Amino acid sequence: MADGEGARIAAVAFADARSAERRIAGVAGAARIVRRLAQADYAEVRLVLPPGTSLSEAAWRDLRRLAGTTRVEIGRGEAPVAPAPVAGEALIESAAQVLRATGKASDGPVSRWLNRPLSRRISALLLLVPGIRPTHATVGTAVLALAMFAPLVGAGPPGLIAGALLYQAAPIFDGVDGEIARATFRSSRSGAVLDSAVDVATNFGFIAGLTLNLAQRGEEMATALSAWGFVLFAAGLALIAWRAARAHGPFSLDLVKHQYRRRFPGAAAGALIRFLTIVSSRDFFALLFALLVVAGLPLAVLWLVAAAATTWILFVLGSIRLPLQAATARAS
Repeated sequence: MADGEGARIAAVAFADARSAERRIAGVAGAARIVRRLAQADYAEVRLVLPPGTSLSEAAWRDLRRLAGTTRVEIGRGEAPVAPAPVAGEALIESAAQVLRATGKASDGPVSRWLNRPLSRRISALLLLVPGIRPTHATVGTAVLALAMFAPLVGAGPPGLIAGALLYQAAPIFDGVDGEIARATFRSSRSGAVLDSAVDVATNFGFIAGLTLNLAQRGEEMATALSAWGFVLFAAGLALIAWRAARAHGPFSLDLVKHQYRRRFPGAAAGALIRFLTIVSSRDFFALLFALLVVAGLPLAVLWLVAAAATTWILFVLGSIRLPLQAATARAS
């Protein structure tokens, strides 16, 4: 709808202020509608409320944050509003719909069928808490990681079971901060960096705690396998950082994957990369490691870590050589 000068104006009517303020997954319903209209390049949105009513300050904060450059005005039921208003209640999504849309295209089968359904339930509950932020969920994941590490290093064989189960719980709860961020439109680079740091610390904490637990009980191979894996993973991270610096690009663990996709665009190579992406995802190996520990095979976890580190460093070295070989061929 447009006014006489061509500017796009939308009018949205609510039966009462409470309907407009109703929080859906942590955001006022009216603000969700305004954001969609702002993305559709509406210059102005008129919220039509019954006479004598007004929006709360919390609803206005959401409106100001999500409206962008779109102007938001409050109309009154007794005043003529052009264009004709549409019913706001019909445009508001349910919290379940909002949370279903917070999944990521990169979710693997474990995340899609196990972790994500559970994390969405947790997110739905947390979003009922006023003032909840993604950072609060990230801190919760860090606390869960500390709770995981404690029994691993100090509770003997039962501690292995408790630590492994908490380690499996970590990636489930780790999905909550991203879901809250996407549901409330609060995604940020700093939040993603903090989330990644907590993820890495949790993974290293589990392997370190598992190694200490087994070493204290006389498993001599535990320390050697863990050290081998840590050294190779650290070397791989250093090589990726060095390669990113040479290319003047950002550091990313996906750099290796992207380089192989560019160098080998065929279907077979793509299928192999997708398979390796799934089995190397945190959701997959956290579940696998927990199952191995519960099955009484904790040392097998460290053997897998050492094998994965060896495979990974070979792929990293290969990704560094591939561009150099291409450059040499062009020069020849």
